[in-house]
Amino acid sequence: MKNDELETFVKILNVKDLKESVRILLNEKYSDKVMVDDFLKIIFDRDSSLTKLPFNDFIFLKIENENEKNLNIFLGILNDPLILNDERLNGLFLLVFPDSFRQKYLEITSYLKRLIISKSFKQKLLSLKNEKEIKSFIKKELQDFES
Repeated sequence: MKNDELETFVKILNVKDLKESVRILLNEKYSDKVMVDDFLKIIFDRDSSLTKLPFNDFIFLKIENENEKNLNIFLGILNDPLILNDERLNGLFLLVFPDSFRQKYLEITSYLKRLIISKSFKQKLLSLKNEKEIKSFIKKELQDFES
């Protein structure tokens, strides 16, 4: 995957609501309120997105959008964990991508899940204190995937 095909957005979240957390993440890239609301409907009106238990304290959500040109990774780190399906949630990954990137989406989700399983990776990620550090750390980790 080429560097210009992958965009990363990071936000430290201070809210106690998953839907609001996703809204804040989407607002990092999209200024169109109607588009953000439509994206939220895609995620939260589908039972399948939210019935999945968190994966190692993180949840993975996706939006396929034909108007996208890149694979966009949004990472939200929760200052105070949320409880979803009786499981603690420390963060979330939201991937937004065009249909043509479906295979890349599957590959990068698998890669991110392998990273999250790593105790040292997760400890480092959750120990970082600002968005710039987190974004730099994630981008560095994703270089292995991109090559």
